[in-house]
Amino acid sequence: MVKFFEIAVYFIAFLVFLNVLGIDLTTLGVISGAIFFGIGIGLQKIVLNLISGILILLEDVIKENDIIELENGTIGYVQSMGARYIMIKTFTGKEMLIPNEEFIVKSVTNWTLTDTRVRLEIIIPLSYKTNIKEAQKIILDAVQKYEHLDTQRQPNCFLSEFDDSVIKFKLRFWVDNILIERTQKPKSDVMFLIWESLQKHKIELPLPQREIYMKK
Repeated sequence: MVKFFEIAVYFIAFLVFLNVLGIDLTTLGVISGAIFFGIGIGLQKIVLNLISGILILLEDVIKENDIIELENGTIGYVQSMGARYIMIKTFTGKEMLIPNEEFIVKSVTNWTLTDTRVRLEIIIPLSYKTNIKEAQKIILDAVQKYEHLDTQRQPNCFLSEFDDSVIKFKLRFWVDNILIERTQKPKSDVMFLIWESLQKHKIELPLPQREIYMKK
């Protein structure tokens, strides 16, 4: 705002100076109008990003340290917010400068806008010989040992599919903070817990099997 005010003051002073010298401002106005028209076209994107940045700040839907996902699949932290761009640091360490207009005209997912919890899903294949009621209880008991489990939402484990050689269970559970999901791989931790519990109860994960009949 200060810079725009300074430019306006200098411009007015320049016009007054030309008037004092007796230079025809009409001719100068036509020339300057053409120049400013060309500059305006060139600065169109900059102005669009400035306006987009103001809208983002007013709506308060994106803040620093939020985890956002862009339409092209880019996911990262909002590291800083500028007049023309938002800096995102991805989970691989890259720092990306994304123009503000991308957050206005395209779809953006804010994973931490109102809630930091996230639901995850794991598919667990078991043999047809398995006691499915017992297996279901073992899986649910195992996931309860995970330290970052959201206790306000209980995990669910249910049969999802009768496959050719296995019965598939689907486990859904909530992590209390999406930052944990992005940095510490809770799926892996929970799968370790399930594996150990299944091994302890002598329940094996089946290998793919095929029956072949040979005719003479």
